[in-house]
Amino acid sequence: MKTWIYYLIVLALVILAAWLMPILYENPGHVEIVIFDWVLETTVAAMALGFLILFIALWFSAWLLESPRRLANRLARRGLENGLLALAEGDWKKAEKTLLRSARHLNSPAGYLAAARSAQGQDAERRREAYLEAADDGAKKTRLLIGLTRARVLINEERWLEAAQLLTELRARYGRRHDQVLRMLLLCYRTQDDWRGALTILPDLRKRKLIDETQAAQITALALEQAAEHGHSNLPSLWQSVPKNIQQQAPVLAAYARAAEHARHPEWALALVTKALKRDWQPSLVAAYGRLATSDAKKALVQCESWRKQHPEDAELERVMACLCRQQALWGKARDHYERSLALDPNPEAYRSLGDFLTERGENEAALICYRNALKMEQGGIPQVLPAGDANHNHGAPVPAATPSEPLLNAPKDYA
Repeated sequence: MKTWIYYLIVLALVILAAWLMPILYENPGHVEIVIFDWVLETTVAAMALGFLILFIALWFSAWLLESPRRLANRLARRGLENGLLALAEGDWKKAEKTLLRSARHLNSPAGYLAAARSAQGQDAERRREAYLEAADDGAKKTRLLIGLTRARVLINEERWLEAAQLLTELRARYGRRHDQVLRMLLLCYRTQDDWRGALTILPDLRKRKLIDETQAAQITALALEQAAEHGHSNLPSLWQSVPKNIQQQAPVLAAYARAAEHARHPEWALALVTKALKRDWQPSLVAAYGRLATSDAKKALVQCESWRKQHPEDAELERVMACLCRQQALWGKARDHYERSLALDPNPEAYRSLGDFLTERGENEAALICYRNALKMEQGGIPQVLPAGDANHNHGAPVPAATPSEPLLNAPKDYA
């Protein structure tokens, strides 16, 4: 674009000269300059030509005087480029030497920062710090880059806590939404398993689209559980700080339920889980409800019976109802629900739950089979057929004849 502008200017000057030449030829004009006893007489055209020649001479002289400096700058920029290439190749010694020479000539903060990285590659801590100090030109952006370089050094040395502290200071001083600061800070928090710290920068991470909603939900869930483990008494306040759309995700709400249970305040999450199940039926929330509702098992069992009409084939709901019945000593009903849960979804946890129940009821042989089946399934094996009458979860396998020592399903049910 600039080249075309120059061409247009030259063309305009040529046209102007072509228009003025005939006029000046017919009317050359007269110029008389008197300096002391000297008198200079000439035409207007000659005077204009003289000034033009003088301007060109002065411009050319200035160009000649600036040529060494321009050449040195060109060589320094080329050296900076070569130094960066050497840095990318991992040739730390060559990179440091080339970058330092160019940085000194150009007084370039970028060159000093690159030289600092080269010194770090050689574990030359003293030189690295000297280059970082030299790079500081007082500009806000430069100081941010110096801080980021120091943070990278700390991360490379696995000094995560110091790096997190430095990055937190950079975030507070130079802007809360700097992408690289946020990325590095999240890395420090993840490495230290400091999910409560990660939760503090979650809003900025989401606004900058540095994480997706699934990752945001995972961070929130881990932060809630970690808060409960450390005896966080302000867990409800922490929950209120979580964005509403993340609160509604089942894994996050289930994590809050576990945190409330761990804090021995199930009432903090029970109403939320109950409401969420009416809106979005999720097995993880059903399990959470079963853990939270133990304080009033009778009421919870009534609620589960209502849900069972809408979700008759839900294995997790059957297991929860079994636990609630077991809590109220309704052994027969508990047995029915455990068996139905296992029939709907045979898995290691279902076998263990049934095994615990049978152990409690004194049916140790059948309980042992359940525990073995749980272990087999975890190892990819096929579970053993349970004792007589276990038609609900033998998957079509033949059922052995009942024996007095195997009363798993033929025993009378006690609803007391």
